[in-house]
Amino acid sequence: MYTQAARERFIQLRAEGWSYRKISILLKIDPDTLVEWNKKLTNEISEAKKTELKKLMETMGVAKKERILTFARVFNEVKDRLENDIYRQGSEKFVELLLKLDQKIALETALLDGESKKPEGEPAQTAQNQ
Repeated sequence: MYTQAARERFIQLRAEGWSYRKISILLKIDPDTLVEWNKKLTNEISEAKKTELKKLMETMGVAKKERILTFARVFNEVKDRLENDIYRQGSEKFVELLLKLDQKIALETALLDGESKKPEGEPAQTAQNQ
């Protein structure tokens, strides 16, 4: 009665976290039918969820790499400026910034690599301060 395309769309929408009600409205299929499909297509939905999660993690990884590269560029700029201003008064602020940036790069790299150990002196990340 329903096309394979409708079932595939259902799998994708469930993997994305859509409710039966919203899928029912979009696909114009009775919610009871969707519940039955969900029972029969559990493995396919699970695989689609894994695929969605993998895509999200790849996107996050790219964003994380871009953040690390940005920190590295700023680190190099501060380092260059410090080397140029090393004999001037106030250079200790540049040293402090350089050390903080170095710690931030180490933390971001550790998080990207999936390590749980934080660099020395770096507070643990919580959902509130991320």
